[in-house]
Amino acid sequence: MPTLKSKTYRKRTYTLIEMMAVIVLVGFLMNMALLFYYKSRKINSQYTEKAVQIKSVSIVSKYLRSFVHNNGETFMVNPDKVVFKNGSVMAMADNRLVFTANNVNRSLTLPKGFAATFALERNPEEPPCIIMNIVMLNSKDQPQFNKFTRIAASAEGVAQ
Repeated sequence: MPTLKSKTYRKRTYTLIEMMAVIVLVGFLMNMALLFYYKSRKINSQYTEKAVQIKSVSIVSKYLRSFVHNNGETFMVNPDKVVFKNGSVMAMADNRLVFTANNVNRSLTLPKGFAATFALERNPEEPPCIIMNIVMLNSKDQPQFNKFTRIAASAEGVAQ
């Protein structure tokens, strides 16, 4: 009759190799999960920034067209400033567009990394247009002319 001592009762245990394989697998899965998480955060941030830019350009566009229509003829158009004959001024100061009419200032802040320039465009069949180019800046605050938004505004009687 076998005694209790002679019979070996061995429980099934995990070997060191099996435990290492599980740890490596869990580490790999965690790495992939974190990679996808950070990538999705970056993409979300980019889309949020783009939405803010689009909304800002829309607001600036409406205000620019209204301002030009209400103030009529221009006296002088420089890349950073537009002066109207009635004394109203549109200017770029720092990261803000400043509209001054009847001694009242209104400023609109452009999104970070953007600047605006002004120009006057003349077409033979149409009245002259004031052009605002909203340009994206690179990391050294230099304009990237391949990434810009062009907004045109005209008023009857804009100076020749």
